Amino acid sequence: MKLALVRFKKRARHKFLKGVQEHNPKGDKGLELMTLRQKIQACQEEVMDLWFYLASIEQEDEEVQEHLDRVLDETYRRKNNDD
Repeated sequence: MKLALVRFKKRARHKFLKGVQEHNPKGDKGLELMTLRQKIQACQEEVMDLWFYLASIEQEDEEVQEHLDRVLDETYRRKNNDD
């Protein structure tokens, strides 16, 4: 957990500042200027993005697991045929 927090601290500031440069280079927008409704909507949009990242990770995990299952099955069959 400590490593995760260290990584977050190191990466979060850089990512936030990069986002400010990308989305608010003039400094005329920002979190403090957003209404509560705008912040809620922005959070909802971030959650939607996160959902697709997680879905992609889940799909990749399932594909890897299926591949491992096939390899293990084939290895088991070969071993039993050799006996």
